[in-house]
Amino acid sequence: MAVAKEQIRQIISQNNLNSVADVYSLLKESFKDILQELMEAELDASLGYEKNQKGDLLTDNKRNGHSQKILKSQYGEFQVEYMEITYHWEGDYLIPDLKLSDTTEYQIGKYGRMRKRFLEENHRGIYSHMILSETLWKHLAEIDEECNGMMDRLVRQMAKKEGVTEQLKSDDWLCWLQKMNSIRSRAEEIVLHDLVYSL
Repeated sequence: MAVAKEQIRQIISQNNLNSVADVYSLLKESFKDILQELMEAELDASLGYEKNQKGDLLTDNKRNGHSQKILKSQYGEFQVEYMEITYHWEGDYLIPDLKLSDTTEYQIGKYGRMRKRFLEENHRGIYSHMILSETLWKHLAEIDEECNGMMDRLVRQMAKKEGVTEQLKSDDWLCWLQKMNSIRSRAEEIVLHDLVYSL
């Protein structure tokens, strides 16, 4: 498909093309836009309706949304958006057909739950971002594991430093229990300050 000289002059003046690099950049952007339109047209033809439309089709699916992909071409790499999300009807409501990319079932303990409450109540932006980026549960599991590990280390170190031994436990169980409760309480304060309630 040939382009007339007048059209070429118009393209040059409209896009302020002064060098080969400018032409190359324009070709790259044009290629991206044309390819994206072709992809959308192919999807329209395949589904039988355009974006946000169902037409007269008897289908429970409604297409909407988009995703981004990096394409490589002779003009370099560039991002294109393509339609991806479908919907289905449940009663009078359209429900998106969404699936989590991370389906791992994380075990969240005491410190993970405390961290969740801290973020939810004090840092709503971070909390919301982590939910939307599907990183919250993994983060909570990591914090919980790290807290438990730190608690074990601190309790051992403090007990050794303060002479709270198995011998004391057998000689004076009540004294051993009081000292261990004190150690655990102080160790937990450190854990909460350093890991749970910090950013």
